[in-house]
Amino acid sequence: MVPIGTRLTITGLGRFGCVLVLGVDQMSTLFSGAIVPEATDPEGAASLPLPGKRYLGDFGVTREQLAAVAVKNKRNGLDNPRAQLRAAAPTVAEVLSSRLIADPLTLLQCCPTSDGAGAAIVGPDRGNRDDLRIEASVTVSGMLWDQRGSDVWGYAFVARAAEKAFAQAGRTPAEIDVLEVHDAFTIGEIITLEALGLAPRGKGAELAPSGHTARDGAQPVNPSGGLLSRGHPLGATGTAQLAEIAWQLRGRAGARQVARHRVGLVETMGGGAAGMDGNACVVTIVSAQG
Repeated sequence: MVPIGTRLTITGLGRFGCVLVLGVDQMSTLFSGAIVPEATDPEGAASLPLPGKRYLGDFGVTREQLAAVAVKNKRNGLDNPRAQLRAAAPTVAEVLSSRLIADPLTLLQCCPTSDGAGAAIVGPDRGNRDDLRIEASVTVSGMLWDQRGSDVWGYAFVARAAEKAFAQAGRTPAEIDVLEVHDAFTIGEIITLEALGLAPRGKGAELAPSGHTARDGAQPVNPSGGLLSRGHPLGATGTAQLAEIAWQLRGRAGARQVARHRVGLVETMGGGAAGMDGNACVVTIVSAQG
């Protein structure tokens, strides 16, 4: 999915001078359809980790706002030769009329089962204007989560990672030019953007319909098409997101290139286990040196 050669620079944080990072996953022979929930996880079996319906009730989010995320990302994916799904971009009505998967999420609001690989080279500053600088990279693990928590699944640990990453980089959410975030489902992008600070709680669903996160908007999100179009080979998703941000910051994203591309952010998260608000989340902030 992503060719080797995405080079970034970082200094003073480890023992090794140059590191090759690989992400690989081959899922098509393991799953003929959707990933089956773990049999011993009652929350997963009941679709409780998917907070879409709660958001509709708590914040007045509409089904049309959810669908707008899929329309935006699938339109972006049309210009990405590495995207798995490159059919004609659907309308909001077509997204909503596709088969129901986990109310209120329909088929076109869910990422496909994918195969893929990605790579990045991380090393010291070479004085090369083509290299990118890692300003921050933060990993956090999930914490205990149950019915007493006020946050929906996944929000809190993304917010923890984001707070630390912005502090490490000395930046605010408003300074980010372009983002690749974990949109395995449309509600995931909405909640993530709230946790990253791009919108107040309950207002993240307004970003796609307003055009704020469009490719020509103030802060483009998932210009690659995101997981909804590019696919979600679990082990390779993070490196694929990083590669897209690298191409964007270098101005080499072709037809999907965004106008402002000085500072980029990658957010990826994954995994769920009963009683936890997620397994792990990584937020990385990268900038161009030229």
